[in-house]
Amino acid sequence: MRVALATEPAARGRANEDFAAFSDGVAVLLDGATVPAGVPGSPAPCAHDAQWFTRELGTRILAELSAEPPVWIAEGVGRAIDDTAAYHAETCPIDDRTHPSATIAVLRELPDEYEYYVLGDSTIVFDLTTGEPVARSDKRLSDIAVAERRQVMATTPGTAARQEALAALIKAERAHRNVRGGYWIAATNPDAAARGRQGHVRRGTLRRAALLSDGAASAVDRYGLMDWGRALDALESLGPGHLIEQVRSAESSDPDGARWPRIKAGDDATVLFCTPDPPVSLDPFFSSA
Repeated sequence: MRVALATEPAARGRANEDFAAFSDGVAVLLDGATVPAGVPGSPAPCAHDAQWFTRELGTRILAELSAEPPVWIAEGVGRAIDDTAAYHAETCPIDDRTHPSATIAVLRELPDEYEYYVLGDSTIVFDLTTGEPVARSDKRLSDIAVAERRQVMATTPGTAARQEALAALIKAERAHRNVRGGYWIAATNPDAAARGRQGHVRRGTLRRAALLSDGAASAVDRYGLMDWGRALDALESLGPGHLIEQVRSAESSDPDGARWPRIKAGDDATVLFCTPDPPVSLDPFFSSA
């Protein structure tokens, strides 16, 4: 599997809380969750931020899923979550609801198929020989704290009312994090890993695929700049960086969210564009009878 990668923070000078890596047929993307700047009532008691967390967890997930023999993806993700929590449990208060968190997207190449896994609202898009592109994500968070999210959208960015509404939204979301009837995301509870959505694609049916953080997927599912087929075409012909440029152009044209109401003016954006390796062609001169 060949992979092209691009990532960019939400704004120049800000930390990029996304993590992306590829090794030994495993593509991994994490999107760190953080409290927006200026919101009262936080920060989390853990001394580490979301950028630290995505890098620690992402590295462990990549190691778990690259090992032989292959483990079930959710099992490897659960061990990585547990190991990351244990790594700093002696120096930080480890509470699942206040700890930094991250969404996860994984695409793993095996001899006969490609396995995929999503936990949270990152997206994997597949272009298959059997039909139109198919997107897989986990949008359970959007069903939580609907009234609080609506109240945020009703306020003006940069005002005290917006900050108060954000604080209420964060409190409501965290009360439903990694509990039955809520939404599931990587933090410190390894049980969350089993709540991810996993499936497979037969090897011969995959033309191309992409893993996108929600900041990059917004080109399609928030701003409507293109559909998934055109997005994959752009990734193949112009590269992942071009898609992120399109997102930034949309964000800069609507800084106050008048055209596209949203909680944040911009977000970290990351794309891994994956294509199967071409078939191996053997020179008849070297083949044995």
